[in-house]
Amino acid sequence: MCTRWLKTRSALEELEEQLKCYICNDTMQEPWSVNSCDHSFCRTCITNAVNEGSKCPQCGSFAWLKDLQMNRELLSAVEFFIGLRKVVHNQNQSVNVLQENEISHSSKPDLEEAEDCQSWPLSGVVKKKSLNTYEKKHRQNEKAKQKKQDVSSKNDQRAENAFYEENFQYIEENLFRDDDQIASSAVTAETSQSTGSSDNGKKTNAQKRMKETEKCKSSPKLPKRRSLTEKDPSRQSSRVVSQRKRMDKNKQHPSVTKVNIRGETPLHVAAIKKKYDRVEELLGYGADPNAKDFAGWTPLHEACNHGSLDIVQLLLENGAFIDIPGCDHDTPLHDAIANNRLDVAEFLISRGASLDIRNKQGLLPMDYVKSSTAREQLLLAASMAKENATANEVNFQPKYLKIDRTIPKCIIHTGLDLKQKKVVEKCAKMLNAKVVEQFSDEVTHVVTAVDNDDLCSRTMKFLLGVITGKWIISYDWILKSLEKHKWLCEEEFEVKGCPGASTGTPSKARINAVKQFPPLFDGCSFYFSGEFHSTPSKAEYLDLIKLGGGIILHREPKAETSHPLITPSSPALMKMISSKMLDSPTVAYHAKPDTAQSHCTQFIIFDSEASPHHKQLSTPIMCTAPSTWILDCISNFELVEVKEK
Repeated sequence: MCTRWLKTRSALEELEEQLKCYICNDTMQEPWSVNSCDHSFCRTCITNAVNEGSKCPQCGSFAWLKDLQMNRELLSAVEFFIGLRKVVHNQNQSVNVLQENEISHSSKPDLEEAEDCQSWPLSGVVKKKSLNTYEKKHRQNEKAKQKKQDVSSKNDQRAENAFYEENFQYIEENLFRDDDQIASSAVTAETSQSTGSSDNGKKTNAQKRMKETEKCKSSPKLPKRRSLTEKDPSRQSSRVVSQRKRMDKNKQHPSVTKVNIRGETPLHVAAIKKKYDRVEELLGYGADPNAKDFAGWTPLHEACNHGSLDIVQLLLENGAFIDIPGCDHDTPLHDAIANNRLDVAEFLISRGASLDIRNKQGLLPMDYVKSSTAREQLLLAASMAKENATANEVNFQPKYLKIDRTIPKCIIHTGLDLKQKKVVEKCAKMLNAKVVEQFSDEVTHVVTAVDNDDLCSRTMKFLLGVITGKWIISYDWILKSLEKHKWLCEEEFEVKGCPGASTGTPSKARINAVKQFPPLFDGCSFYFSGEFHSTPSKAEYLDLIKLGGGIILHREPKAETSHPLITPSSPALMKMISSKMLDSPTVAYHAKPDTAQSHCTQFIIFDSEASPHHKQLSTPIMCTAPSTWILDCISNFELVEVKEK
C-alpha cells in the first residue's frame, strides 16, 4: 500500500464531504444555492425538491424556483477538487506500480508485465522496451475483435430504432402536431379514400395508417399509447370536461408533465397559443391547471395575459385557483387589468376574484386601471358579484378546496395524557397510519385536546402545524374513526383555534397552503436582538420564522440607511420606478393594508423578559417587536399590529 500523499488524501476526503449534495449524497454537479438560507445542492436535485415542496430540503425555509441561483465560487471549488483528486490518484497509481516492480524484480514476470518492463536490474529501475512480434499480433487481434463487437452492437441498435420508428411513426405524428395539421391530414385522408377506387387496387394513405396502427396494437413488445388529439365525433362542452373523472396522477401521459427551458408545461404553451381544444385535451389527461413555470406563472395567468376568455373559463371549471399569486405575487386579475383585458377581468370578478390582494409593490388590481370608464365598468362588476356572492361560493368554492385524501396519514399529538396517546397509537395501527414524536414535513395531522369551545392550548406543535398548514384535529376524531373502523372527514373535527386568537385560524392556514398562497412571513426579514431566556427558545423561534417563509438577518438593520416609504398608486409612478428614478418598496403578502405596519417588512425581535428596556423603534418599513408578537401572528395567521407600550 502506498504511504505517500497521506495528508493530501485525508484533506481531500474531508473536502469531499463538504462538497456533497444533501439530497443525492454525491459530489455536487452544477451547484445552485437557495437565497434565503445559502444552502447549496445539485441543480437538478434542488430544482426537483423546490418544485415538490417549495422549501429548502435541508433547513425547511421557504423557497421559489426564482430564489435559486448558480453558485459560481462553489462551482470553481468543485472543479478544482475534481482536478486535484485526479492528480493524486494518478500519482498513487504510479507509486504503486514502482513498488510492485521493486518487490517482484527477482521473479520472472508474465506476458502483461513484460509489456511494461525490459529488464529487472538490481537497482529496481523500470525500463521500457518495444513489444515483440507476437505481442503486437496479439494486441491487433484483440482490437479487431472489439471493433467487430462494437459494429455488431451498433447494427443491432440501428435495427431496433428502425423497428420502433416504423411502428410509431403515425402515432408520434398525431401526438405532438397542432390542430391545423390534424385538420389537413383528415382532409387528405378523405380525398384519398374517395379516389381509392380508381387507383387499381393501390392502398390509400388512410388504409396504410390503419394497417400501421393495427400492427402497433398487435405487437406484444410495444407499450400502449394514446394520442392527445383523439376526440369524439361531436365536440364536448367545457362543463363535460370539468365533470369528467380525472385520471390518476400515476397514469398521466408523459407529455403532460414535460417542461421547456422556461419551465412551461404543455398546458402553459396551449394557453399562450390560445388553443382551446389542446387545453381541453390536456386537462382531460390530468394536466395540473395550477402548475407554475420557473417565473411563477400558471396557465391561468397566461390565459388572462393573452385575453383568452374561453380558456380562462375552462381552467376555472377544472380546478384552477382564481387568486393564485404568480411572479411578484401578481394574481390573474392583476394580469388581466394590466394588459387591458377588461372582458377577462369582469369575468374573474364575477367568479369571486379578490380586489383586495396586493402584489409585492403594494398595488391592488384596480391600481392598474388606465381609464375612468374601465374603472366604473369593473366597479359595477364587483358590486354585482357581491350580490351573487352566495351563489358563486356554492358553485365554485368546493373545487378550489379539493383535498387529496389518498395521502398516507402521519399523526403527531399534543396536549394528550398517557391513556389518550395509547388510543391514538391503537387507532393508527388499526387504520394504517403513522404516529411520530417529532414534527417534520411528513406530518399531516396534529391531534390535540380541546375544551368545550373547541379551542386548544397554544403549544409548539400547534404553532408548527398552523404555520405549515396541517390539519389541526381534536381528539374526538380519533375516537369516532376508531368506532367506525375508518378515517372520517376532518372538517367536522377541525379545531377552531386557541384562546385569545381569532377563530378559524387552523382552517385559514390550511386553505392558504391548499391554494398555494405565500406562507405567513413571506416578504419579511427578522433580526433577533439580545438574549432570549423565555419559552419558546430562540432556536424554536428561528424554526417558526423559516417555516413561515421569513428571512433571518445576521446584522441589525439601520433605520437611517433604509429607503423612505413609497406607496405606488398609478401607472405613471410605476414608470418612474421602472426607470430607477424611484426605488420600489415591497410589502408583506399577509399584512393588513389598513394597519400601521402595512408596509413594514423588517422586524427587530427581542425578548421582553430578558430585555425589558429594549430600545423601541417604529418606522413605516421597520419596527421592533417582542418575541410574543410572532406567536400572536401565528395564532391569528396574519401579521397583527405591534402594540406599543
